[in-house]
Amino acid sequence: MRSPIRAPKILAFLLPVVYLIPAHEIEAQTPPYPVLESSYTQELFAAGATTSSYGGVAFGPNGNIWVKLCDSSVSLIEFDSAQTTTVNGSAVHPQDPASPFATAFACGLTNHPDGHLYLNTPNGIMKIDPNTGTVLGTAGPVGDSYGIAVDPQSENIVYPGTGCGNGSSGCTIVSYNPTTGASQTLGTFSLPVPFEDVDGLSMDPTGNFIIVAGRTGTFPHDTPYLALLSRNASMIQQLPATHFPDGMAFHTNPFYMVANNNDGSITRYDFPQDDMTQLPVVSVIASGGFRGDLTGVGPDGCFYATQNQTRYGDGTVTKDNSVIRVCSTTGKFVQAGELVAVSSATHFVPVTPCRIADTRNPNGPFGGPAVAGGTSRDFVIPDSTCGIPATAAGYSMNVAVVPQKTLGYITLWPSGQSQPLVATLNSVDGRIKSNAAIVPAGANGAVSVFATDTTDVILDINGYFVAGNSPSALAFYPVTPCRVADTRNAAGALGGPSLAPQSARAFPVLDSSCGLPADAQAYSLNFAAVPKGPLGYITVWPTGLEQPLVASLNDLTGTVAANAVVVPAGSNGAVSVFTTNATDLVIDTNGYFAPQGTGGLALYTMTPCRVLDTRLPAGSPPFSTTLNVNVTSSPCNVPATAQAFVFNATVIPPGLLGYITMWAQGQPQPLAATLNAIDGAITNNMAIVPTKNGSISVFPSGPTQLVLDLFGYFAP
Repeated sequence: MRSPIRAPKILAFLLPVVYLIPAHEIEAQTPPYPVLESSYTQELFAAGATTSSYGGVAFGPNGNIWVKLCDSSVSLIEFDSAQTTTVNGSAVHPQDPASPFATAFACGLTNHPDGHLYLNTPNGIMKIDPNTGTVLGTAGPVGDSYGIAVDPQSENIVYPGTGCGNGSSGCTIVSYNPTTGASQTLGTFSLPVPFEDVDGLSMDPTGNFIIVAGRTGTFPHDTPYLALLSRNASMIQQLPATHFPDGMAFHTNPFYMVANNNDGSITRYDFPQDDMTQLPVVSVIASGGFRGDLTGVGPDGCFYATQNQTRYGDGTVTKDNSVIRVCSTTGKFVQAGELVAVSSATHFVPVTPCRIADTRNPNGPFGGPAVAGGTSRDFVIPDSTCGIPATAAGYSMNVAVVPQKTLGYITLWPSGQSQPLVATLNSVDGRIKSNAAIVPAGANGAVSVFATDTTDVILDINGYFVAGNSPSALAFYPVTPCRVADTRNAAGALGGPSLAPQSARAFPVLDSSCGLPADAQAYSLNFAAVPKGPLGYITVWPTGLEQPLVASLNDLTGTVAANAVVVPAGSNGAVSVFTTNATDLVIDTNGYFAPQGTGGLALYTMTPCRVLDTRLPAGSPPFSTTLNVNVTSSPCNVPATAQAFVFNATVIPPGLLGYITMWAQGQPQPLAATLNAIDGAITNNMAIVPTKNGSISVFPSGPTQLVLDLFGYFAP
């Protein structure tokens, strides 16, 4: 397994030795793009006379730049970044005397985390030595010789396969593992008009979306397109493509996409609330250049765009091809495959539930102000008063929001990494809500919180995960979802009566029929409140300890509401529950934490990955019968050894939804519920779901759409 990611991943094989032109020299020259927005800088990096246009751009371990020619000369050119020469008033980096190198007919070129360069060719994926330009072999399904990208989640190479040009109507997107040689077709997408070609292909920093650019129809009456696809290559939406986009890249802090265009411009795509399923706002950040083609992002975080002509510093314009280096002054662009984030094995250390942060309090590192809409804020968990060590690799928390008005969503992720395009919690109607979350530790042990709209945020912690050899940390033992208690039943230790207002009650979890052992030191539970009216909050904690100042569930609307809870075991294995208002309570379990031993599992956190979105393709109806989901065969790169998954489950019901239940596929449906949405609201809940074969089953009590985002898995 890969080691924990605490900051953006810098690929060791891309250590730059880039010679930068002094600012005063750049200012004195005619710029490659006469019009450039003020938050960017530019320079003419390289230029050369060729018989065809430059295509993909990649980077060598010595800082040199590799560029692929898009013609039958099969040439791969290397530019020396450590040297400059003056041409027509511009200091440019010269072509290495040893190049060009013979490769194959192709345009798409990319770096890969394994240190090699890869080309998308009509005969498969070509592997190239980044030091010498030597071809090391060709393998994998055939490509259409244009776009190519690295999946940030699996490190597989993703590219257009067959049916993507020459009047075809169904373009396949292929995923190829250069280490094992395994490949799969992710899916096929189509457009209203047959394809002329697929030019650019990119993946967003989380790997949840694929973006494809090209043309449909027949020259000279062809039409540009820019398509947003899911990881399974299902069409989500067509994006504005009036500038004839080609190569693309993504920017972080803030998040947006840029495209190098055939009309000599660079456009910027800002997605509302960083949600790529919404229609973006398009602006032009650079114009006045020449026909643009494919692109690359360097180890310096800058965007390298190719053009089929060159404007030199003295104003001379030639038919030489050029590479333009564009840098952002407000953030950085993301390299191919940069954001792979699967942790090493981690084990659990429970703590008495403790309040990390409450932005309703006076201003401070763990107090106010509220998180303003469209912004994010970092919370350095080890600096709180909860005694969490700096060595913690991840946190088990309860997250509550108190929106000022409506709240599209909030997202939690490890500080220092790019914000993933998933939601932790939604509150579209502005209600106070909570959800459990397991979040890896980021830079300095911090987590980041983004809110689409202004809201107060409360973070409570009930444990943390540690990596390495820590014998005292606990392993996870999954169980078939099982009902521990239901106060709607006849009176008893795990039955009625209902909980009275402002009262606390202990539940002897070990006395249930779920078979939890006496050495269980913490439980993974799902709480469902069935209140008699508005319910302020419920708090759960280990029996025998003082009630902590935390909340485990909020339900001011008085509907049936569920929330996942990880809670340490108290005296005789019991947990205590306090409620502010009268309510029935249903408690289900899906596993427990106990000393490491036979059958015990470790947690592997990962970059959030969308396993399922039943809304796709667009127009898909809600499902209303049992749905089987094969998680390990999804594009999320989950190993077959996984025995439980950590999801954030979101339902989007068209009307009232009593509940959904999730369990291991192939097993009988248990008497348990994962979440409830009886009021028909968009509802989230964290769900730890066991598996026997890599698949799970989902049953809805009524029609609903379902989104499953995977945050990690438990495995030996």
